[in-house]
Amino acid sequence: MVLLVTYFSGLESGLIWIYSGALIYSVYELLKWSFGYESSKLSKAFKLVGSPEYDQNMPYGGPLYFGLGVISVVLLFRYPIACASIAILTVGDSIAAIVGALFGRTRLQINYKKSLEGSLAGFVSAFFVAMFYVPPAVAAVGAFVGMVFEALSTRVNDNLTIPISAALAMTISSFFVVF
Repeated sequence: MVLLVTYFSGLESGLIWIYSGALIYSVYELLKWSFGYESSKLSKAFKLVGSPEYDQNMPYGGPLYFGLGVISVVLLFRYPIACASIAILTVGDSIAAIVGALFGRTRLQINYKKSLEGSLAGFVSAFFVAMFYVPPAVAAVGAFVGMVFEALSTRVNDNLTIPISAALAMTISSFFVVF
C-alpha cells in the first residue's frame, strides 16, 4: 500500500503513511509494555505486518525496521533511487518470503531458512518494480544486492539492510548509466 501511495501521490504522502503507522505502533507498544494493555485487534494487525521470526527477540520489530529503513533511504539517497529501494524492499522481500514458503525446495548454503526459489522470485519481482523508478541496469543491480541481503542471515533485520544496501548499490551503478 505504501508503495502505491508513494508512486501515485508522491514520496511525501508515502512518508506520512509510514510516520503515522510508526507513531501508532510505538504508542501501542508503549502502552502494552508499560501498563499491560493489549488490544486483540491491533495485535492481530501488527502480527500480520510483523516478521514472526523476530517475535521472540523483539516483538513486531519488522514494522519498526521497515520504517527506519524507508526513512533512511529517503534521507540519504536521491528520490528515484530511494523509491526503487523501497520497492525492492516491499515487493522483493514479500515475494521471496511467499514463494519460498510455498514452493521453496532448494535451501541456500548461506542461510538454510531461505530457498533458491524464493530468492529468484524476489529478484525478478524486485527488478520489475524498481524499473518504474530507475533504468533497467540500475534496477538489476539494486534487486540483486537487495535479495542477497534478504538471503543473508545477519543480526540486523533485513527490513533495514535491504533498502540501504540496494540504494547504495544503485547509487554506485548509476554513475555508469545515464538516467
